[in-house]
Amino acid sequence: MTPTPQQRKVLYAFGPFCLDGTQRVLLRAGEPIPLAPKAFDTLLALVEGEGRVIEKGELLNRIWPDTFVEEGSLTQNISILRRVLGEDDSRQYIQTIPKRGYRFVTPVTAPEFVAEPAAPAGPGSDLLRDLAVEKTGDDKHPSARFSAILAGTAIVVAVIAGAALWGYRWRAAPLTDQDVVVLADFTNSTGDPVFDGTLREALAFQLDQSPFLKVLDNTVIRQDLELMRRSPRDRITNEVARDICLREADKAMLGGSIASLGKEYAIQLQATNCQTGATLAREQVEASDKEHVLQAIAAGARGIRAKLGESLISIQKLAPPHSTDRVTTASIEAFQAYHLGRNLFDQGRMVEAIPFFQRATDLDPDLAFAWSWLASASISSTNPKLRRNYVDKAWALRDKVSEYERLWLTSTYYGSSGQRDKVDEVYEMWERTYPRDPVPFIMLALKQSQTGQFEDALRNDLAGYRMAPRQPLYAGSVMGDYIRLDRFTEAKAVAEKHFEQGFDNLQVHRQRLTIAYAEGDLAGTAKQLQWFQGKPEEYLAFEDQALYARMTGQFRKSRTCLQAAADLAQRRNLTEVAVRVLAPDADDEALLGNCQTVHKSHSPTPVGLALCGDPASLAQAEIDVEKMGKERPSDTFWKAATAPLIRAAVEFRRGRPAKSIELLQTATPYERALRFAMYLRGLSYLRLGQGAEAAGEFRKIADHPGANWGPMYPLSYLGEARGAASAHHIAEARKAYETFFSLWKNADPEVLVMSQARKEYSGLPQ
Repeated sequence: MTPTPQQRKVLYAFGPFCLDGTQRVLLRAGEPIPLAPKAFDTLLALVEGEGRVIEKGELLNRIWPDTFVEEGSLTQNISILRRVLGEDDSRQYIQTIPKRGYRFVTPVTAPEFVAEPAAPAGPGSDLLRDLAVEKTGDDKHPSARFSAILAGTAIVVAVIAGAALWGYRWRAAPLTDQDVVVLADFTNSTGDPVFDGTLREALAFQLDQSPFLKVLDNTVIRQDLELMRRSPRDRITNEVARDICLREADKAMLGGSIASLGKEYAIQLQATNCQTGATLAREQVEASDKEHVLQAIAAGARGIRAKLGESLISIQKLAPPHSTDRVTTASIEAFQAYHLGRNLFDQGRMVEAIPFFQRATDLDPDLAFAWSWLASASISSTNPKLRRNYVDKAWALRDKVSEYERLWLTSTYYGSSGQRDKVDEVYEMWERTYPRDPVPFIMLALKQSQTGQFEDALRNDLAGYRMAPRQPLYAGSVMGDYIRLDRFTEAKAVAEKHFEQGFDNLQVHRQRLTIAYAEGDLAGTAKQLQWFQGKPEEYLAFEDQALYARMTGQFRKSRTCLQAAADLAQRRNLTEVAVRVLAPDADDEALLGNCQTVHKSHSPTPVGLALCGDPASLAQAEIDVEKMGKERPSDTFWKAATAPLIRAAVEFRRGRPAKSIELLQTATPYERALRFAMYLRGLSYLRLGQGAEAAGEFRKIADHPGANWGPMYPLSYLGEARGAASAHHIAEARKAYETFFSLWKNADPEVLVMSQARKEYSGLPQ
């Protein structure tokens, strides 16, 4: 039955707001927002305009029908509305049409008509009709008065019921899927310091399982603390959390408390509206002992998620199996170690995070996430088998974790085993399930950059970076993409924006240092190196200086810088780092013809095999390739690129350059990420006497310094020069030689490559 006009109540929904035209109230996530009558009339007129431009005169006549007012009154109302609605650069509700009027530009749902409850049908309705009489003069028959009383009562009941229904409808969802929650540290009255900081991170870990709630990133909180002239290590008390919440213009803060009741613990969670201080939701849980505190936090998190607006279906669907009695870990000490490792990892201090992840897995071997992050932190380890072992241990625990953790573990496992099609499926599911999470975009971009899909990587990194523009790791990833595409100006703009906002970070400074080196910017280089001085990560700057020294032929300086890096790392108890940086780079040594050093390497690379491989190492390489192929049957990148590259290196060393070129054909789609595939193809063409083809391959490297930065970059000019000379393109050869000499102008005089190049250059026809 269609409701009559008298039965209708008009509701408009847009963004997180609902506008009730009948009750004349504006609500945001169920809470009324104070609004002056004329400002409300202005908003209602704009919303009812359904996106059309409403002239200023029309608005003035509607809002002040019997009064003449200045246009400034309308302008003031618009300003009030913009402030109340929270307009900013990323979200606009009201558009100004110059010299005309205004338009409401946010999509508005069609007006919703809610019928008020009709009078009950049935025998009682006939009785009431029979009792009613028509009005005679100023009096009513008693039965008519009785009927009027009943009718009035019915209206009151309907209004109360409607108001209760309305209040429940909105209060059931005090937050929307666009809001951000700021977490405070727990108030710990137990006297046990293990709960300090750890419970906040445990709650954050549980809330990460929600696609509905988004917790303000710790990186942003640390940045805000610095802007508030506080230490980034300060406790996030309720007062500090509210200050950060107001600074970020977020909706809610969530705090907690823990108290001991003998052996038991009482835990309370409370969500508060940052603007008004009103309580949005409370949840209280108990733990029978210390070993069940994290389980209680998990239960409390599920309860508060429901009270803040997430559906029970979502909570149950994404929870770990048997979630009522299982959490990621029962050991609060293990979780504490994991949390400390994550803090270091997020700051870019990955090597330093490793001992904490190892400690977490020692305390609880079933802590899947710790194994996964240990694998990620070990990416630069000299022992790739160890990293694979960590991935496998995490993967074995995948049936015991939440959906969010499972997506992490699955993507890591498929990525490390080269099952790239499956990785794409996981990221697609991740994006659908957690649309506010930047991680799947960043992870997909990393995979794409590793296979030479630099433009696709940039697009996905930008998508993730826009979701978390203050996350330095993401800023560094975007800069890396721009660098690989030789778009140095845009990479520098990302860094400058980061610095202008008052943020400093290791990853951004390292990328900025790379650009300064690539552009020959001496002042910029000095500025970045100065930033590293005295910092715990200064050893990384010495590593970068060593790389640049090797790239310019200054191998004595490189060794000095590496020794300084090793000494600094050793002082920080980073023994593995110290050993790694002092080990000779087998690729560099092979490029320079220092084969004796290469032969001492326990794991020869394709570069070493191609230029210095002895018969024994060549035979072992073939055995290893065959074995790896059986272990990685689904690894498309291994099949198409890595394995052919190793085989091509073996064939080149055995004097079969044509076979080498043939094997490298399948690697062509990935060669932007495999610079040695182009270099080896160039060497093979040179050996075959095909100089023009050789020069073309070397030029692919020389034309893209961003993607090919390192010792191979200047040597590619030397290769191009030799190829051009072989093809009798003397002018081209001369130019390439001169570029190489310019890049190596400060090279050590005893380096054999330099003396050979000068001899070749002097022998060019005039």
